[in-house]
Amino acid sequence: MAASAVPVRDMRTEPSVMRPPGSGDRLRRPAGQVNGVELPLQLVDDFGPNRHSAGMTRLSRFFDSAEFADSRTGHELGPPPALVHVLENIRALRPGPLVIVSGHRCPETNRAVGGAKYSRHVQGDAADIGMGRATTAEAEAAGAVGIGSLDGWAVHVDVRPGGSARWEY
Repeated sequence: MAASAVPVRDMRTEPSVMRPPGSGDRLRRPAGQVNGVELPLQLVDDFGPNRHSAGMTRLSRFFDSAEFADSRTGHELGPPPALVHVLENIRALRPGPLVIVSGHRCPETNRAVGGAKYSRHVQGDAADIGMGRATTAEAEAAGAVGIGSLDGWAVHVDVRPGGSARWEY
């Protein structure tokens, strides 16, 4: 007996950006091009409060709040819209999904994983992207302010206030 075909959704061709209920049209397309690739989003407004209650909240077309939760406690401090915007732009430059290996960290989790004393993860405005899913050049083209890399294992992006920062672990 032949297996029945299961429809596969191509997230690159979904008709619209998903937004939290009641958020209105707060994004517009397109943002421009980087290396001939159309970046999907230009931030016009934010998605509302950065703190989310228990449960998942869709932040954008490809990301939800659970992806940024503290890996040890599960606490969600929703990322600022500017970080989601940077990640969406990186996603547009790469085939396939981005894997967020670390988002928000409470101070205890940050200490447990050996994070920097003043880590942007504790502030909730940073994300580490898994191995092979982004380059530092793509992070810069996508608008990240702070960019770090760890021997090809991960690329750190953040949207810290102030000037840019670059480093290797």
